[in-house]
Amino acid sequence: MDQLQAFVLDVDGTDIQAEGARLRAGGSAVVVELPGGVRAWAVGHAGTLKSLLTDSRVSKDPRQHWAAWKEDRIAADWPLRLWVSVQNMFTAYGSDHRRLRSLVASGFTAKRTMELKP
Repeated sequence: MDQLQAFVLDVDGTDIQAEGARLRAGGSAVVVELPGGVRAWAVGHAGTLKSLLTDSRVSKDPRQHWAAWKEDRIAADWPLRLWVSVQNMFTAYGSDHRRLRSLVASGFTAKRTMELKP
């Protein structure tokens, strides 16, 4: 990924809609530069995101699969560290994911979701 040109994100979010449109125009997955010079992939197409989230080769857990994280090459004061390091239902696998999902599932039934509509 180092040799790919990265899209530098606007950390101030001055025009999020336009920035999102430029990212989507760049393709289904674009290399971005996060604060602190950390590079990552931004996925801007729903179909690509769904494929990635259901692909067992793709990880949601940096502790297991992100070399820079595992090798402690991400600065301790990196502003997104807490966001990346959080352990929750979205980063969990297998039985741990099912256990955590079961705690919130009743709040997201079709009926409950419809009740949230204005």
